[in-house]
Amino acid sequence: MALAAIGVLGLAVVAAQLVFYFARTVDDAFISLRYAENLAAGDGFVYNPGERVEGTSSPLWVVLQLAGVAAGVNGVWVTKLLSLASSALLGCLAWATARRLGAGRRLAALGLVALAACSYVSAWALLGLETPLFLALLLAWPLALRGQLRAPSVGRAALAWLVALALATSRPEGPLWVATLGVATVASCDPRVGLRQRVWRAAGVGAATLCCAGALFALRRWYFGLWLPHTYYAKQGTGVSLEKLEALWGQGVHATELTVLGAAALVAVVRLVRLGDLVPAAYVATALVFVASVLEDWMPNQRHLLPLWVLAPLLVVGAVGVALRRATRAPWTAAGVALLVPLIWAGVVQLQTDSRFSPREAATHGRPPDRWRRWKTAETWRDAWELLRHRRPRHVERMHVDRMGMITQLWWVLEASTEPERESWFVGRDIGRVGWLSPVRVFDTDGLFTPAVVADEAWRRTGRVTPALAGRALALQPIATDLLDDWPNGAARVDLAGYDMLLGSKRFPNAMRRKGPRPPLDEVVARYRRVAAKLPRGFHLATLYGEGVGAAIERRIEHIEDRAARRPPAR
Repeated sequence: MALAAIGVLGLAVVAAQLVFYFARTVDDAFISLRYAENLAAGDGFVYNPGERVEGTSSPLWVVLQLAGVAAGVNGVWVTKLLSLASSALLGCLAWATARRLGAGRRLAALGLVALAACSYVSAWALLGLETPLFLALLLAWPLALRGQLRAPSVGRAALAWLVALALATSRPEGPLWVATLGVATVASCDPRVGLRQRVWRAAGVGAATLCCAGALFALRRWYFGLWLPHTYYAKQGTGVSLEKLEALWGQGVHATELTVLGAAALVAVVRLVRLGDLVPAAYVATALVFVASVLEDWMPNQRHLLPLWVLAPLLVVGAVGVALRRATRAPWTAAGVALLVPLIWAGVVQLQTDSRFSPREAATHGRPPDRWRRWKTAETWRDAWELLRHRRPRHVERMHVDRMGMITQLWWVLEASTEPERESWFVGRDIGRVGWLSPVRVFDTDGLFTPAVVADEAWRRTGRVTPALAGRALALQPIATDLLDDWPNGAARVDLAGYDMLLGSKRFPNAMRRKGPRPPLDEVVARYRRVAAKLPRGFHLATLYGEGVGAAIERRIEHIEDRAARRPPAR
């Protein structure tokens, strides 16, 4: 009965998270989708045709998207279905990991409910990036390798190799995780199997993985001219800084969340000292070192900490399971069960949470520094439901038809020039949706797939935009730009003749348009209708924070078509 009750609760939590987050997408998901569509069209592994730059963080995710796109399925639906399948795989592997850590069936199920209630994990599992697959592979790799070490066979060795290869190609830091978790698993697997024997059994998997990794590095070098992904150079940090980990103990963290993380870290240390199990400690250490080393971005402050939020509830329920089985006195049993209180309470808090802002986001959203956490509200629940029903939320109706958030960039691209979009340039960042809905060429001011930005030493070291870098971007004669961060300062020191301001202020003169003939209204309507054909049926797209981008595009199209219908007949 208890297991059935937990199962019903888990299904209710999963359903709630699906309703709230399924329609949402993160802008970067459309970068990999454009790579997949260019591959399907025969243009190669490129973002801008003719420019070989590896600007996606997950080649594996692009290949999986390619399979669906090549089959004729809408790219957004392909991505959403991949997210759902990866999330289901993550749940299965989390169950197996909880059992390995000592949890019984009921406690393992409770751990899954806590994991599903964690909005940090649930949101990023559905936003369209490779996140759920990466998290699942983190759990799968030690389990697969452990199976080969305990009972070697060709099948288990092949499975372990495939998991290692998938993890290595799922994220830029994937090879680091393969190495650290692999070494920890070999060092701490079943002590009944000698260390030398374990090393020998892992050697075949390691050799095959290294050979494939070497081949992939050589392929990258041949095709892109780099040994490492271009995103590594765009996102590399300025050294290790503990301030980047502050989201674990500050920036809106709830007391129960801090308790769960602290308990999980303690369990990892205890397992290391008492059982010689290196895997949880290696998992935690790798996550902390990576987050402390990489460049902070604008995403919610839990994005790169998700491996910890996945493992923490599993370690807690595992420890409770061990305590319930081994404790001989009631106080120890009570102490073990007491760990479940903050876990359940943290799950309740996280289920009510929409997301937590990063320091940079809090400033740009105009939020006070003590309001890091964005809660789910009656309005956001209603908007989520309307988006799933393919209805226009109220907040979209309240938008000015010419100013609809970041997607307004698309209006500029479609309406700015008579030049074909494929031959035109847009300069800016946060262009995932724009680049997917329009074939315009993009100069990314964040450098994700623009080598000129990453090659600029001043930008790479300090984020400063020199007149030379700004001039290089504007020399492309872009039909529109959206200049943020230090880019307005750099652009202000070059010749901007021929550009009209669209948006901006003295501080952020960040949107300009090149003067010249505008496309006729019939051509504009045709461009918008092409955009409408790319939108998925069945739900409206929404941004990371629930803004109805798909509904906004639909409203804009109605506005443009209404203008065309009211146009006086040609004489």
